[in-house]
Amino acid sequence: MTIELGRLETVDPRIVWQHEAHSFTPWLLENGDRLAEALGIDLELDASEHSVGGYKLDLVGRDITNDAVLIVENQLAITDHSQASRR
Repeated sequence: MTIELGRLETVDPRIVWQHEAHSFTPWLLENGDRLAEALGIDLELDASEHSVGGYKLDLVGRDITNDAVLIVENQLAITDHSQASRR
């Protein structure tokens, strides 16, 4: 049996997901298992772009490991605190 190994490459996330809300957030919602693995917890993601007052949460769900509400604010660029008003 021969196993071929590859090389890991650093990739700019903006090449894969051009827009945070339209491409990255939906991908995270569909691939919650990968986020759970990276965080080292069991989780269930329920909704994306969930409204809370004048803001929107990128993802909301449940941290099953710690029995807590889970809120995800993902960023593909430098933090812009004015972004909530533009959604």
